[in-house]
Amino acid sequence: MSPQEPPVSRINFITLFRFALHLSLLSESFRSFDNYQISRSGKIVQQVSRYSGQDEMIQKLRSNIEALIRQAADIKKELERAEFRSGKKRKHEVENWLRNVEWTKNKVQNLDQEVGGRKISSLLLGNRVDKLNGEIAELREQGRFPRGLLFDMRETEEPLVTLKLIGQAFEQNLKEIWACLMDDMVLRIGIYGMGGVGKSSLAVHTYNRLLKKSESVYWTRL
Repeated sequence: MSPQEPPVSRINFITLFRFALHLSLLSESFRSFDNYQISRSGKIVQQVSRYSGQDEMIQKLRSNIEALIRQAADIKKELERAEFRSGKKRKHEVENWLRNVEWTKNKVQNLDQEVGGRKISSLLLGNRVDKLNGEIAELREQGRFPRGLLFDMRETEEPLVTLKLIGQAFEQNLKEIWACLMDDMVLRIGIYGMGGVGKSSLAVHTYNRLLKKSESVYWTRL
């Protein structure tokens, strides 16, 4: 005797239930996958935007430092021409400014290398870029030098008062200095010796003698 078979309606109900359950699980899986993809895409877009913002900050910083470097190059050329024409010396504040420009340029280059290696966070990068841009703006303003690049020199047409020096050594030194002054190949003359031997007096005598030859003579104390 064969076993009794289950009714057809019961078999269909069980099959339909299982099929619906599979569909529900499959649908849930697709929704989870879609949410994951959307979340992942959002993070990617956010990361690209972050790197794009960093690039903009760095590009602006590079532009600012390049403008400062060009300004420093122009000042160096002007200094060289002015020093050669007048014989004046550059001011200490100008030398300090040029050194500060060089230091700031090095700091920008170091930051650029860190960004290239992705070794810095966006927050820290923003703070350092803002600070460097502030330093650059301050240096560009200081680099105007409204009072000039060189030490002022006092012009006078009157001979300076000094003691009358006599002696073979004095006359010989004065003769040697004068010979150097008449030589176009000599650009600078130094007078040295122990204190009290008459270096300043020798320079004043030379200056007074030059006044008789030319009006374009300057006397300055450094």
